[in-house]
Amino acid sequence: MQESQAVETFLKEKTPEAFSSVVDEHVGMLRNFVYRIVLNEHDTDDIVQEAFITAYNKADSFKGKSKFSTWLCRIACNRSLTMIRNGSKTVVTDGEDCPEMRDACSSNTPDKPMINRETQSRVMTAVSALPEHLRAAITLVAIDEKDPAEAAYILGCNKATLYWRIHKARKILGEELGDLI
Repeated sequence: MQESQAVETFLKEKTPEAFSSVVDEHVGMLRNFVYRIVLNEHDTDDIVQEAFITAYNKADSFKGKSKFSTWLCRIACNRSLTMIRNGSKTVVTDGEDCPEMRDACSSNTPDKPMINRETQSRVMTAVSALPEHLRAAITLVAIDEKDPAEAAYILGCNKATLYWRIHKARKILGEELGDLI
């Protein structure tokens, strides 16, 4: 697998300076990924920080069977699901702190931002109500557009299980948001 220069340098040197470039390269992607699972800005920051610390400390366990970013997502996904399972409250926001949601709400017509915010709020509420394993699966495949094999690796399941989770999540979301679809 072809890795970026920053990742290759870090894997050779394993120094804090080299890892800083890896963090700079992956922090945006990882933040967006985690936010879509936990739906809470503060938990997102904590999980991303913990994921980077874990990746740095366990760099020797990275075998190169996947991309470094995939391995990093798996660490973050495990942390996210653990946080949710341990009872951390997931606070559904209006998306103002999420760049993708802000962009989706911008428009030239006066009523479109309001309609988009209402739609966005309903979608965020419906997604946040999904069980965490379904939310993670639909996030990886439908939102982050990960390859199913990569998504299955991140979630630690086989592809058949991933497909079942996506099907179940879509069915639940379809029932909840049917009038929007």
